[in-house]
Amino acid sequence: MPAQRQIQAKEFTLSRQHLCQCYDDLRHINGEIKVAIGLLATITVLEGKNAEFERAFLDLTAKVRENEPGNIFYALHKSAQDPQVYKVMEQYDSREALELHGKTEYFRHANKQLAGLVASAPDIEVLEAVTR
Repeated sequence: MPAQRQIQAKEFTLSRQHLCQCYDDLRHINGEIKVAIGLLATITVLEGKNAEFERAFLDLTAKVRENEPGNIFYALHKSAQDPQVYKVMEQYDSREALELHGKTEYFRHANKQLAGLVASAPDIEVLEAVTR
């Protein structure tokens, strides 16, 4: 496991320094061109915990959308092949916005709540933007 992705056993936390540049979304912020940052997380939920996981995650999603102007989207999807597997797609207008997301009190609280509902730490897929 890469050193940048410090995932603690039985904790649903990770270092948000393990970022990617994804999507073809350039933003001009404070006179600089910044590339949007995206993450794709795969989460396996313990059997019998789906409803509780979904409820907790959707509560978190609402808080992210309400309180983080740098968040472009934050969406939970359930696998059609395996009902225990979920994908989270996130996009932020800057690295700073993503780092701020990971430091919010509601994100930290949700991580503690979600830790008891998942089979293991999330797998983060890093994507690179395709631009012209």
